[in-house]
Amino acid sequence: MQPQKGNGQFQWNAGWFGGQIGGTAYLVILGLFLAFKDPIPGTIILACGLVPNIVGCVMWKRRDKLAPYPSFQMLLLVIFIFTAIAFFTASHFSRHSEWEFISGSGSAWMLLLFPAFMLWFHFYEQASKKRIKSPT
Repeated sequence: MQPQKGNGQFQWNAGWFGGQIGGTAYLVILGLFLAFKDPIPGTIILACGLVPNIVGCVMWKRRDKLAPYPSFQMLLLVIFIFTAIAFFTASHFSRHSEWEFISGSGSAWMLLLFPAFMLWFHFYEQASKKRIKSPT
């Protein structure tokens, strides 16, 4: 199988799994640890870490049909959505149990990292396309 070639900096390579695992490891680890303390939120958060990994593996398997850059952005969006679900799950259950995991709604600002990274990668991809088209 020949992976689809991208127009810019982002290409299909083994680094895909580094980004995928690095972007979801905290959810899987947190979910596993919390499952022992409180099974319901732990299981939900664990699933929030596993679903993006399944999506990422499906994209990798179909990389001959998918462009790398839009796939990477889609994976970031999926990780963002499931991180938000995990965050609000932890926030909800910490208010209704004896353990305090999230300290207030001010922590929700961390979710803005995902759109910021997506925007940064967009500009990075656009700049690399211009470099590739006009060699100097």
